[in-house]
Amino acid sequence: MKQSNNIIRLIGLLWIGLLLGGCQDTLNIRDINDETPKLVLYGRLCPQLDSTCIVLSHSKLMYGQGSDGYIRIIPDAVVELSSDGEHWVQGQFDNHCKKYVFHKQEFPIEEGKTYFVRASYPGYEDITASCTVPFSHETGCRFDTVFVDHDTHDGAVCNTPHCDVYVQWRDDPTSEDYYALAFYGRLEDYPDEFWNRQWALESLSDGDTWMETLSDEGRNGQEIRLLKDKQLPLEDDEQEFVPCTYYLLFLDKNCFLYENTWTDSQDYLNSLLLEPLHTYNNIQNGYGLFGAFSMKPISSLGN
Repeated sequence: MKQSNNIIRLIGLLWIGLLLGGCQDTLNIRDINDETPKLVLYGRLCPQLDSTCIVLSHSKLMYGQGSDGYIRIIPDAVVELSSDGEHWVQGQFDNHCKKYVFHKQEFPIEEGKTYFVRASYPGYEDITASCTVPFSHETGCRFDTVFVDHDTHDGAVCNTPHCDVYVQWRDDPTSEDYYALAFYGRLEDYPDEFWNRQWALESLSDGDTWMETLSDEGRNGQEIRLLKDKQLPLEDDEQEFVPCTYYLLFLDKNCFLYENTWTDSQDYLNSLLLEPLHTYNNIQNGYGLFGAFSMKPISSLGN
């Protein structure tokens, strides 16, 4: 018995030693302070929109000099787009929307083409990126309303008569696709090319729920059916969707990875048990996203 107690004490001492040893590593704040702030660019290309808008700002240190400053939109930088990497078109800064704008007449966007962006501003390293616009195609995407007396959602039983709304489409077996759903509308003070509900460039999220993106991996050629809204009052059914305002987006992989890692990072902020993740970034010498998508309108309810 005495020998077994000694063994237990020895194991306990070793365990405590491992714990204390693991606490000896400290965060080197100096390394964080020495990081040079970089340009941050967000832009998405879309052939179906009347213009391309790009946001340019800068990163901010968490500690040390400049940590108490504000991140600001940079209005007097040089932001350019190119379709071949040799001939460049410079965007004009719009003071109203705080974005660099490239109108379709000056710089059209086509499906299947690769485009390049570059930006420069004094005191920061020049940044570059590229992306390829995905092809859109007819999928027969439509909304389907199912009227039910009772059903179960997320483990909860609903006994009140209501309707559930699904969106469904047929995947193309010959291509690798990344999908998302979006609402596109017009605000009185903004032209058609800007996204409603702040969906524009920072994220395709509507601010309340994160945008659901999905890959067709493992679904090639299948009918994809997703629950869009549940337990809707019957009298509101006809007002739920406005014709030609909902779109199926065909994302490039840059947008897909960005949206997924952005959602994961937000999940981490709400839980102490998850490992922190870096949001996807494809900007050389900087941060942000330069991606592309195409879109097709979804048939309204009943069509």
